[in-house]
Amino acid sequence: YILAYGIYRLRIRLNPLRRIERKIHKLPYKHQQIELFFDEYIPETRKTFPKTAFVGTVPAIKVAAEKSKKRVFGLLATDSTVSCDYNFALKEKYARDCKMVLRGDSKLIDFIERKSFTATQEEIKAACFPAVDFFKQNDCDVIILGCTHFLNISSQIQQVCGSDILVVDSKDGVVKHAIEVYKQALRAAFEPAEGVADKTAAQNTKWAGAGLGSQ
Repeated sequence: YILAYGIYRLRIRLNPLRRIERKIHKLPYKHQQIELFFDEYIPETRKTFPKTAFVGTVPAIKVAAEKSKKRVFGLLATDSTVSCDYNFALKEKYARDCKMVLRGDSKLIDFIERKSFTATQEEIKAACFPAVDFFKQNDCDVIILGCTHFLNISSQIQQVCGSDILVVDSKDGVVKHAIEVYKQALRAAFEPAEGVADKTAAQNTKWAGAGLGSQ
């Protein structure tokens, strides 16, 4: 099962694993297979839940660097995400020659949570305008949606940006990786253990020698 689990709703601060553990243990066992989760906490989380496969979600900094012609891109996210050290490590790895403009927008996130599902298209665009204008003023030609909140209004954000700014996110990469991890888990689940495989092969040899073959 692939579960887009809303970990972003947690206020991950001093003890993230304790809060995550309470959330995951409340899930039915069948949903504890693959969790989509912000990459910074994955190593320790994997140690805590060794039977669960975790897929990291990180801002699409690599994609933004590949797409930006001006070598200036923006990261739109929560206040905590934009200041995360992991983002700067990704920039150093994939976008060393780029400028990364940061904007933590709690006001827009609050709008998405409280009003966006009943708001008109014009109201949504109006809510997006301050963020888009901020990035335009900083000469960005790509904006990364670094929080899952913004996926709900990504089309409106792109409309406000027009053709001058490309809006990108990491959902395609996350989905592809999650599917691959799930396939690996399925293969591992149906492959016999080493001892069982050896015993089965020996038995098949014995049957073949007796003219019985393998069914």
